[in-house]
Amino acid sequence: TNERGRVPTMMARVPFMLFRSGTSKGPLFLRSDLERVPASFNALVRTQVEDAADGGLDHRSELIAARLVGSGHVYGVDGIGGGRSSTNKSVIVESANEDAEEDVLIKFVQSEIESFGVDTTHGDCGNMLPSVGAFAIEKGLVRKGLTCPST
Repeated sequence: TNERGRVPTMMARVPFMLFRSGTSKGPLFLRSDLERVPASFNALVRTQVEDAADGGLDHRSELIAARLVGSGHVYGVDGIGGGRSSTNKSVIVESANEDAEEDVLIKFVQSEIESFGVDTTHGDCGNMLPSVGAFAIEKGLVRKGLTCPST
């Protein structure tokens, strides 16, 4: 194990669903799946993800998502992204607390293209937001029996 208690590995399976939504495309991940990704033996990935995350699980999940879409390569050949800002997006989804009004919480991640990294200052992507509902239903994150408040 490394200093963070993770066993390094060369490859890891990371479940995701890929959506094209409007003029954007990107994977949706469960936060818990990204948090379970073990540390990598690959020196570049360790530098980009483990060292940059500095122990923060939230930021580590964002960096793993960026790595998976191919952030840092103008053609996105090292991942499932496409080398354009509209195809280098990810959404990280998790269940909300039981007493919360919402069913899910999301984190929108815009992956950099020219250099490795993420930009989370956008807040969200209007094109990718509709895909969250389908993803949440498919993953069983939507609670049954809830009613919409009347307007």
